[in-house]
Amino acid sequence: MTTKTTVYIYTLTDPISEQVRYVGKTNNPKRRYRQHLYCAKQLISHSQRWIQGLLDQGLKPEMQIIETTTRSLWREREQYWIQHYQEIGSPLTNLTEGGGGWGSMHHTPEACERISQARQGMKFSKEHKAALSASKDSFYTTERGKQVIESLARRYAALTDEQVVEVYLLAHQNVSQVQIAKMYHIPSSSVSEIKTNKRYKYVKRPPLPLFDPG
Repeated sequence: MTTKTTVYIYTLTDPISEQVRYVGKTNNPKRRYRQHLYCAKQLISHSQRWIQGLLDQGLKPEMQIIETTTRSLWREREQYWIQHYQEIGSPLTNLTEGGGGWGSMHHTPEACERISQARQGMKFSKEHKAALSASKDSFYTTERGKQVIESLARRYAALTDEQVVEVYLLAHQNVSQVQIAKMYHIPSSSVSEIKTNKRYKYVKRPPLPLFDPG
């Protein structure tokens, strides 16, 4: 798989403890690795502070590609691997559960330098932060906001509508979430969220079958 849609899921491992400390995605592993090293000096995130701590000792994290996927599936796969390493006790430095968000933003070294300089002396009042949050929340309650959410959800969905229904029904038939997750190659947390209608909300669930308790 070497097309423009290729996305790599990778890990960064601590050379001292040999434990996986970070899971991420990238289209260009070599460039992304350089970004990690260069942007570590910002010391904003947990992963940046960890990497800078290694650099201060003359060490570097070790990158390993653990899966090759596509642009339409990488979010679900990144979440899967983050959950996997969390479940086996790896002390991850990821800020989020994966699949996008602030912790997934990638910047060039030049951008990192500009951001670092711009952040110096920058402060936002509580009122300003609250206003920004309220504005975002207000938009997503509008009909247009709901359409945007559904459009993005469908665009990056790892499961088809039919598969979502299958997972939903299996989850209500005493099949373990771990087993279902393995069947559909998704995180077990996704199974739970499908079962409780917290994920793939746009997919209409069928009425649950009535089981004969006897």
